[in-house]
Amino acid sequence: MNHEETSDRADRHGCPDAESGGERFAQDDAADQYDGGVLEELEAHQFFHPPSVRWYRSLFSGRNPGEGQDLGDVEFLHERGLVVECGDRLAPTRAAVLVFGRPRYVLQALPRPVIDCQFIGANHDEGPPERHWTDRIVVEENLLQAWLTVAERYMRHAKRPFSIDMRTMRRDDDPPGYASFREAFINQLIHEDYGDRGRTAFIRLYRDRTVFWNPGDAGAPTSELLDRTAKEVRNPLIAAAFRGICLAKQAGTGMRAIFESWQRLGHAPPVIRSDEARSEFELTLVGEGAPGEERRPTVRTGAELAEDRGGDDRPVDPPRTEMDSDHGDQVRGDMGSDHVSVRLTARQRDIVAACDVPRSLAELMERAGVSHRSHFRRKHLKPLLDAGLVRMTNPGNPRAPNQKYVLTDAGAVVRGRWVGE
Repeated sequence: MNHEETSDRADRHGCPDAESGGERFAQDDAADQYDGGVLEELEAHQFFHPPSVRWYRSLFSGRNPGEGQDLGDVEFLHERGLVVECGDRLAPTRAAVLVFGRPRYVLQALPRPVIDCQFIGANHDEGPPERHWTDRIVVEENLLQAWLTVAERYMRHAKRPFSIDMRTMRRDDDPPGYASFREAFINQLIHEDYGDRGRTAFIRLYRDRTVFWNPGDAGAPTSELLDRTAKEVRNPLIAAAFRGICLAKQAGTGMRAIFESWQRLGHAPPVIRSDEARSEFELTLVGEGAPGEERRPTVRTGAELAEDRGGDDRPVDPPRTEMDSDHGDQVRGDMGSDHVSVRLTARQRDIVAACDVPRSLAELMERAGVSHRSHFRRKHLKPLLDAGLVRMTNPGNPRAPNQKYVLTDAGAVVRGRWVGE
């Protein structure tokens, strides 16, 4: 769904109403966490989005070898506590629908967008964001698709190529702001109040800052958010699902990670605003905004945030490369390449599709229907490695007998789009 189709709807969800406020108060008094509520009317084998489950399980198996590999999808979700026994059958929790659900079931559980991400071509103080935004995406799918969609769009604006270590979900050459953006967005998805049906969480990437806002206060004084002690989690099942694929920190460490990564760039500490009365939370990263807008690093001290000095540095058009192909699928601006135009051949697409789990060179050659090893490496596999879509499991010894190849996070995004088509 593009922003033209959804911007009006997102704007309609911009303000709280009396009904949603009453739901929040009732929810706060409930003994059980909201995301653990059981949606008894849904069938466990029908609610989930198969491509989302496949993508998740491909990452989960890489981090937890052998765990749950022999289980069907429903049994796997049951083992993770996301599907529960309901009389003589299994039914999904709200967390299961929000994380893995098909779009129509997500909308039943959450009748408003999950996130509204806006790239704004102006500074924060230059007027209303709707007058300046240059790119916008409103996501009404499950949380995994929200992560993939927003991360891909963020990387489409990124400034330089990179690769991601699938074991740690960390980039090998983080550009300014990426680590903090990633942690802040995942933190937002985990702690958003999904019982609030009237207000939509948003991310606004201005030139001089990035603002993350969501319904639901922090649940603790802001002075305690950086403590190392475990905090109460608003959506523990959702948090556990993201931790299962290393997309979330252990309780009590996520906010510290955001602060530490941001301050390492020479910026002042992020600004937190948590309003219990209004049930809302806002985190602002001041000093660097949209990834396409390069700024000189600034060092800020004190509680008050100084105004940006600006700068005369202008973004430089990044290099463009293209994989060798006459009739391939083109992937532009994906997470694996910064503004890089990548054209995949049919065989390269087969390789990407196969690498959802680690594969040996022989397995990939068989999948691609190629028998000449050197030709296969040079013509088909090396471009995927260079583009950051596929990585070696043993990069320190490229010719290791047990060498295998698996998708990077960027490759998983690309493959996820194909599977969902």
